[in-house]
Amino acid sequence: MYGMKNSFKVTLFFCILGLIACLGDPKDFSGCLESGFGCEGPAVPDFTYWNTDEVNLKDETGWDHTVNCSNLGYVSRAQWGGRTPTSYENMGKKVSIVFIHHTVLSHCTTGYECKEAVRKVEELHKDVLKWDDIGYNFLAGEDGRIYQARGWDRVGAHTKGFNKIAISIGAMGNFMLQTPDQKMLDAIQAQLECGVVSGKLEPDYKLYGHRDAKATESPGDFLYNIIKTWPHFDQDTPRPIQPPML
Repeated sequence: MYGMKNSFKVTLFFCILGLIACLGDPKDFSGCLESGFGCEGPAVPDFTYWNTDEVNLKDETGWDHTVNCSNLGYVSRAQWGGRTPTSYENMGKKVSIVFIHHTVLSHCTTGYECKEAVRKVEELHKDVLKWDDIGYNFLAGEDGRIYQARGWDRVGAHTKGFNKIAISIGAMGNFMLQTPDQKMLDAIQAQLECGVVSGKLEPDYKLYGHRDAKATESPGDFLYNIIKTWPHFDQDTPRPIQPPML
């Protein structure tokens, strides 16, 4: 019993050291990338998710962590606490079309806020809409990170007629109301570059806003006007675009 008490005290001591190492908002553990502080228990899930160890390289469904592109802040499903999808379908091939959406839910600017925002999207899509999983392939936060939803290799539920041939990135927030933070824009562009480098995305991919394929405000006027200036935005296709005959 005495040994167990001492062990608990040692663990608690290193947990406190770990929290001290996180400067700024004590709720945002996004700056704590070093493992080994001893806080490995379920009482501190945010800290554990940000420890990128061998266990977290794959989440509970076996989905591979994205390629480690040096300019990309990436949060896997295991790191934000994603639930197992009800079912899934593999894409089967490299994609050449990307859609940008917005969630029209909470904006987020810290790791803690953004993980909460991703879980809110998951609750909406799985529990309210009764989808198999989050509809998007990825989500982007104004903390400058990309959050894995279905990932590169799974068919999404985001743009009718295009789900099996395109991937989507959902920008967290409502961009009919304001301009996205530059950190979000940089993260989206870094993710697309990473997709090309890792062989998940065709080098000559076409970029669209959700409104290009459906009568919707998504991804919001402010965000849409920005992505229209990006090199891969398809200026030549008449709107609304139509999915190819498969």
